[in-house]
This record gives sequence, structure tokens and C-alpha cells, in this order.
Amino acid sequence: MAIEAAETRSGSDVKTVCYVGTRWVDCVFAPYFSPDNPQKFTNVHKVFGASNVAKLLNELNASHREDAVNSLAYEAEYRLRDPVYGCVGLISILQHKLKQVQHDLDNAKKELATYIGPSAMLPIINHQGFLHQHPNYGASAYQVMPHNMQPMMGVPSGLPHGSLLIRACQ
Repeated sequence: MAIEAAETRSGSDVKTVCYVGTRWVDCVFAPYFSPDNPQKFTNVHKVFGASNVAKLLNELNASHREDAVNSLAYEAEYRLRDPVYGCVGLISILQHKLKQVQHDLDNAKKELATYIGPSAMLPIINHQGFLHQHPNYGASAYQVMPHNMQPMMGVPSGLPHGSLLIRACQ
């Protein structure tokens, strides 16, 4: 199906129309699909259909149309690359990579802790009311505690589960 854009002039009124199949229609696509990038429209048309996209755009507020077209173009491009999963496949791959990187980072922190020892893994917090010296670790050790609370039964506190904070050696 060929879609062509053309300008028609009626007095001082200039409007863009599109030729879709066998008829000329007012072109809702013209502001959002540049003639410099015809592949963008071709992809959207192949995946969603021009009439479906036109209906969608006409139902949207004008301020949301450009974002909708960009989203449709992105989804159409990835649907053509991966007909089964489309952009969801790419999102899944990126989420998997993120989990792997987080896992690798956790392992690196654990390995680093075996080399530098517990005294170098102390929190660095800017709020002075929460930094207190811990009596069992020496003058340079700090613990995160509200200024009016002490640790209970010698249980260390302050670091969230799985976190590792390192201070530079003085």
C-alpha cells in the first residue's frame, strides 16, 4: 500500500493530505513522520496498519501524539527484528544483564572484603548526628546509630543487608 503526502491549496488554507490506497485523506501522520526517514512510517504501517495508527492518533490529545508515534515506531522496529517478542525481548535481555552485573558486583564486594578486612568496610555518612565511635573497634571506627542510642548486646548495626561501604585508609 503506497502512502504519499502532498499539499493542497484552497485559497490561503494549506493542508497536508495523504494518498492511502485509492483515496486522498487528511494526513494525521505528516507532523510525526519525516520524509527524511520513510522507514519509520513503513515499519509502523507494517506492524500496526495505517488506519489503526490514524485512529489511535485521532483519539489522543495532540500533546501526546508525538510520544505515541515514537513509541509505536520503536515497538514496530523491534517487532520486525524479533517477531515473537519484539521490544519485550530486548527489555528481558537487558534485565537479565543487569541482574548478572549486580550478582558480579556482590561477588566482587565479598572478595574485596576478604582482602581488606572489616575495619575498612565502614559507612561514610554526612549527617553528623548518626556517626559515633564504636568502643570495640578503635578510634577510627564508626557505626550508624541515632545519637541517643547504643548497640544492644554487642550486635553490630547500621549497614543494610548486602551493602559494603569502604573508607580510605588514613
